[in-house]
Formats: sequence, structure tokens, C-alpha cells
Amino acid sequence: MRKGQAFVHSVDARAASAGTEHFPLKSPWPWGTTAILLLVALVTLGGLLWFFQQQHTDQWYSTMIVMTGVSALLLLGMVVAASGWKRGVSQAHQSKTALAQSEQQYRMLVENQSDLMIEADMDHRLTFVTQSYCRTFGKSQEQLLGEQFFPLIHEDDREHVAESLEKVLTPPYSTEHEERAMTVDGWRWFHWAINGVLDAKGNVTSIIGVGRDITERKEAQQALAESEQRFRKFYEQSPLGYQSLDIDGNILEVNPAWLEMLGFERDEVIGKNFSDFVIPEQQPLFTERFSKFKACGEVHGAEFQMVCRDGQRVLVTVDGKIGYDRHGNFKQTHCVLRDITDARKAEMQERELDGIIQQAQKLESLRVLAGGVAHDFNNLLTIILGNADLAIKGLDEDSPMREYLEEMRMAGKRATALSLQMLAYSGRGALNIQAMDLARHLVDMQPLLRAAAPSRITMEFRGMDDLPRVKADPSQIRQVLVNLVTNAAEAFDGGHGAITVSAGVMQADSQYLAACPHDHDLRAGEFVYLEIADDGPGMDADTLGRVFDPFFSTKFPGRGLGLAASQGIVRGHNGTIRMTSTAGKGTTVRVLLPVLEQVCEQVDAEHKPTQQITIESDDKAGTVLVVDDEGSLLRIVRASFEEDGMEVLLASDGIEALQVFRKHLDRIDLVLLDLTMPRMSGVEVLDEMQKICPDVLVLLTSGFSEDEVMDRLADRNVAGFVQKPIQFHALRERVRKIIRHEADKVNQTATT
Repeated sequence: MRKGQAFVHSVDARAASAGTEHFPLKSPWPWGTTAILLLVALVTLGGLLWFFQQQHTDQWYSTMIVMTGVSALLLLGMVVAASGWKRGVSQAHQSKTALAQSEQQYRMLVENQSDLMIEADMDHRLTFVTQSYCRTFGKSQEQLLGEQFFPLIHEDDREHVAESLEKVLTPPYSTEHEERAMTVDGWRWFHWAINGVLDAKGNVTSIIGVGRDITERKEAQQALAESEQRFRKFYEQSPLGYQSLDIDGNILEVNPAWLEMLGFERDEVIGKNFSDFVIPEQQPLFTERFSKFKACGEVHGAEFQMVCRDGQRVLVTVDGKIGYDRHGNFKQTHCVLRDITDARKAEMQERELDGIIQQAQKLESLRVLAGGVAHDFNNLLTIILGNADLAIKGLDEDSPMREYLEEMRMAGKRATALSLQMLAYSGRGALNIQAMDLARHLVDMQPLLRAAAPSRITMEFRGMDDLPRVKADPSQIRQVLVNLVTNAAEAFDGGHGAITVSAGVMQADSQYLAACPHDHDLRAGEFVYLEIADDGPGMDADTLGRVFDPFFSTKFPGRGLGLAASQGIVRGHNGTIRMTSTAGKGTTVRVLLPVLEQVCEQVDAEHKPTQQITIESDDKAGTVLVVDDEGSLLRIVRASFEEDGMEVLLASDGIEALQVFRKHLDRIDLVLLDLTMPRMSGVEVLDEMQKICPDVLVLLTSGFSEDEVMDRLADRNVAGFVQKPIQFHALRERVRKIIRHEADKVNQTATT
């Protein structure tokens, strides 16, 4: 019988013996009580003998007393001995019973537990296995006992298992290891705790092991390790910055992207407070937000400007949550940092671009509106001024009505100036472009500019010498300067102050020009600037953004066209205006005009003066076809021309004009043609007339500027242009000269 089996069978035998052996611990006769009664009798007898001795002095009584005492002592010793023997027998019986019960419980524990238990000799052969071990490996005890357990172990684990078992041979004669073993369910992981069994000499004679299946735990650990590996890879390679902070905001961990974002080494940041990397102005803000973060457990979209190692600043957003331990206490924060510096710059640029586009669209709409209003306004002014002229001609010199009509005509001329300002704002004003010596004109304009400001305001002029020439209309530039000086003077609102007018030359790059309001391409280069600066109250950002809007004024309604018109004039010169202002510190307006060498060739074409026909005045009459959709204007023109002896044919639209033109072609000397008409435009009428008669003389009229009209009709042959409102005296002279000049050409040809 093997050692393990003998161990188990011995346990069974002792348990059986303990259950069947009987000890004579009890008897039918009460020996203890009898001994006590005899002892009492002997003591009583001794007492009686002692009494009789006192009565009779006989030696016999003394001898009987001694014998009675000795008997009592012997009987007492027997009682005590019997009692001790009984207790010893009882205790031995109880010990045997407890041992049997303990061995039985041990056996039940060993056989029924889920953990595996084995005993093996020093050759690793199994001498004892539990039923759980047999079930795990699918073999019986007979198949396992006497066999080595190493073949069951995974070959990759056998070496470290052997090394672990070597530790059993030396104190503390125990070891632990993990191994894989082939079970009925395939390869499973086990944790083994091994102890050596020592003999009386202290030598290890066998080993006892307890094993537990830890496959699920190992799989969970493996899954956790793989997850941690994936997280670590993401953490290390993520383009976003990650950081962990303790409860005081000190940095516990950062990833490489965080370090790259700010340019630091890892040992330079670990342990430092996050606020050390925030700009000083926002450190109180970080303290406040970190407290809220700890209170609510998460943060989203918190923005901070952080200082890089090289001193540059980056704008970051922080999103994160707080990690807690199993007791619900603060452990650390987990935060993601995104560098949004470039994104914010792009957003700001896009916002600025959108603002520029919206401003340009608004200004373009306003310019179209202003141009359209000016055009229609000019038509009305033509009628008003024409009727006033005709009425004045029909009055005597001493007529009281003449004064009223003269006032009407003067008001009409002032309205004409307002209309011209609206056309200037729309960029459709008439310009007399020439090479302009700006320095000389500024010197000449000083008295005029001083007169534009009240005497309580001091004016100073600087840098008026040696300026490059520019292509400009002197009268329009004069108007711009007067408008700007007047606007600066009005800013003082009756108070005292100073205005400085200066001029110079500057190099403007694309970045500088981008900050200037313009709706056309401005090339970087050399510009002449005119600057008007005041030390008045200045403006806030909202007001500054609206100063060039038509009729916007901080004074009172009805004002505010001066700056808008100035901007239109400068735009028409291919320049721009830049205005800066700070509330309480004054305003500076700088007008930029490109120097002569850099003025686009387009300007020459746009503002090329129309060729004028100059001939001597003559009283020769002629026939004029007048085409306009304004009936009142037709009547005024007819009356004016007929007064000079001309024959006048009228047409209220383009279709009627062509009909009259074909019918009276041989009589018509000149056509006075309005460009804006219903049904058929003036340009279409012009083209049809030139198809019918290529040499027809056509004098164009419009409420728009001459430059705009002649630019559109540069490829067509026209006799000239008259801008509304029409000055009828000048118109009659112009028509007579054109007709006379054409008649002279015909006569010269006939004579030749």
C-alpha cells in the first residue's frame, strides 16, 4: 500500500476504533457512596471509642481508636484514587473521540473542496490527489498516483516550475508559481502554493501543493494589458495633449503631444502646477475654474493661453473628467488639451473677411442706391432749373417774381452740388484727372482749410515739400480735404482743440492695405498720404465702423454725407482711406493715393477726357431730335431750342425715337439722346440709329457721370456728353457749335 493510501486508511481505522471501543467507566453499584458511608461509620466508631476511653482508662480502647483512624485513612485514600482513575479514563476517551472527529472533518474538507490538492515525493511522483484534481484532468486516482505531474504542464512553463520547486528544499520550505496545464477543457492557468514535508532530521521528504484555476483572472489580466497597451499607444501617439493633475492642480503626467505643444521636456513639467504654464493674467481664472472642475467632476471647452518654453503663447481648450478611487475620493484629473491657436486665427480672419465682404456689399448697395437717386434727382433738377430759366427769361427786369425765381434757381444749383456728392460717393462722379503736384496744392489750400475750422481750434501743417506727383482731380481732392477738416472740427462740439494736417510718402504692404476699407485691388507699393489728426473726443469701435455710411452722423439728422462722398472720391482715384480712433484720445484719418508711376493704366482709360468739338459760335439754326422719357423735360428743351430758332422733334422712348428718326432722317441735324429709358435703352437706340445712318450726330445725356458713360461707350462714335441737371444756355451753345462744325465740314468737302 502506498504512503498516501496508508495515511488515509490509518485515519479511517482510528476513526472506526474510536467509534467501537468501550471503557468500564460505570458500574451498577455506587462504589463511591459506599466508601463515603464506611468512612463516616469509622469516624463515628472512633469517636465512640474516644468517649469510652475518657470514662475508662483501659489500653484496649486506645488501641481500637488507633486502628479505627488508620482504617479511615486507608479508606479515604482508596476513595481519592478511585476518583482520579475515573477522571483519567474519561479524559482519554474524550481525546480519542475528538481526534476521530477532527480526522473525519479533515478528510471531508480535503475531498470536497474545489481547489486542487496533491502530495508528491521528491521525484515529483504523485502520492495523493483530491477528487477535484482528478475531475480537472479527467483521470482517476489509480491513473494519477505514482505518475509524474510534469507531463501535464505546458512545455514553456516547465523550466520556471522546476526552478520554483527547488526553493522548497531550503527555508522557508515553500514556494508559489503560475503554470499552464492540459486539462479536460484544454490549456488552463493554475496558481500553486507548495510546502515541503520535513522528517525528524529536518530533511524534505515530500511536497504538498494546493492549486487554484486562475484562467479567468489571467484572461482578464491579458485583456486589461492589451487595453492598457492600446491606450498607451494612443496616449503616446495622439496629436492631442493629455495631462493628469492632482487635487492641487500639480501635474502628475503628460504625453509627448503636450510636451511638443509647449516645447518642454518631461522632467521640466512633472510636479509643477498647471497655472505655472498659464499666462499671468489668466492664473486667477484657472484657480476659479479648477475649483468648479473639482466640484462638478468635469469641464468642457475651458480656454487658456499658455506660455511656451520659447515665450510664445498658444491658445488651448481643456476638456476633462475627474477620476475617483473606490471610496469616492479624488484621485486625479484626466484632461485633453487642444491647440486652437491657428484655428482661432483662421476664425478671426474669416470673421474679418466676412465683415469686409458684408461691408463691401453694404457699401456697394448704398452706392447703387446713391447713384440711382442722384440720376433721378438730376432729371428732376433739370426740369426745375429749366423751368426757372424759361420763367426768368419771360419776365421783365423789374418784375417782383424774378427774385423768387432766382432763389429757386440757386436752390436748384445747391441741390446739384448735393447730387454730385452722391455721385462721388457712388464712384460715378466726373473727374478731371491730371498729374497733380499735391505739395503745391496743399500750400495753396491752407487758407481755405483754416477757414473750414473755427478760430478756437488750432491748425498745424506739416510735411508739405517734395511730394511725388499723383494722378488726381484737384477740385475733388480739395473737396476731400475740406470734408475731413470740417468733420474733425465738428468733433470738438464747440470746445477747443488742435488739428494737424500733414502729408508724406509711405510704403504700404498688403497687410497694411488689408486693414483699409476698399472694394478694388490695391497693389502694395509707394503711396502719398494726406493725414488729418485731431485731439478730440475720439470714437468707440461701433461708431468707427459706421463713419463712412451715407448720412450717418453723431451730430444731428441730415448730416453725414461728407465722409461717404470723400471715400467715394478717393476710391475713384484708385486710393483708400484709413481711419483710426480711440475714445478720449482723438481721431486720425489717412488718405492714400498711389504715386504717379504706380497708378494703374486703367485710370487713364477711365478718366480720359472726352474729345470736345470746339468751333466758333454761329447763329445757324437746325433740326434736333430730343429723346427722353420725362415729358416735362421734353417740353422745356423744346421751348429752349425753339427760342433760339431751332426746329425740335420729340420722342418719349426709344421705339418712338427710331420711328421719328427714319421719317425725318433728311432733316435731322443732331439727336439729343437720354441713356436711361423704358422699352429700349439709349445705347440700343444709338446702335440702331448708327446702323441707319453711320454719320449721325448724337449728343448723349444722363444723370450719371461722363466718365462712367463714356467708358461704356468708348467704342462708339458720339458727338459728346451732357450731364444732368442740364444748364440750358450751355446746352444751346453746345448744340449750335456741333451743327455749325458739321455744316462747315460738309461745305469744305463739297468745295473740294
